Amino acid sequence: NGGRVRRRNRQAAGRTNTGMVTFLAGGTGTPKLLHGAAATFSPAETTVVANTGDDIELAGHLVCPDLDTQLFADAGELDTETWWGLADETTETHDALHEFAERAGLGTDPRYLDAEAQTSGRRLARWRRFSGVGEFMLIGDRDRAVHLTRTGRLDEGDTLTEATAVLREALGVERRILPMSDDPVATIVHTPDGEQHFQEWWGANSGEPALQTVAFRGADGADAPPDGPAALADPVV
Repeated sequence: NGGRVRRRNRQAAGRTNTGMVTFLAGGTGTPKLLHGAAATFSPAETTVVANTGDDIELAGHLVCPDLDTQLFADAGELDTETWWGLADETTETHDALHEFAERAGLGTDPRYLDAEAQTSGRRLARWRRFSGVGEFMLIGDRDRAVHLTRTGRLDEGDTLTEATAVLREALGVERRILPMSDDPVATIVHTPDGEQHFQEWWGANSGEPALQTVAFRGADGADAPPDGPAALADPVV
């Protein structure tokens, strides 16, 4: 019995009790870190606050890349070859959109909507609305179901925080994952050829032309989500 107790004590001493820790997520770095350090940072003891400045509305559907990467990672469904999107995904709808756009002579370049459209309709999508013609961003078929569910919940009255909680439950995710804000913030890149939304500049144009400055449109009027201040009171990584 004494040997078992000593072994248990050594095992307990080897565990790290981190307490609550909050991670700020943008891109693939935080999902990779939490994946590699799962033994130290358990889902029950961590919160992720994800960037939403790179979100876009594409064909009327709100796409949240950084929120979704963490959701998919914690659900065990992330494509860990690319570190975005779902594993074993199909792209039949995306491929059909490309085919139809090409047949109609419309091309597959990003189609940023005009200034009036950018500030009408759903408030959360301000300054980041793109037409779905040619769908410049690769959206998988199951991934699209996530965007449709999120957007439907927003249209039914949820905040982005509340809609994210619905997706967490559906995916069986234990870790608390929050958007950085329930208000619209858009990452706008200024270049010698004019301004572009970050997803257009980086995703479609591979970071060209050269970046001059970056603006976070809407940030001055954006608030943290209700649980955000408490999360940021914990140690932050």
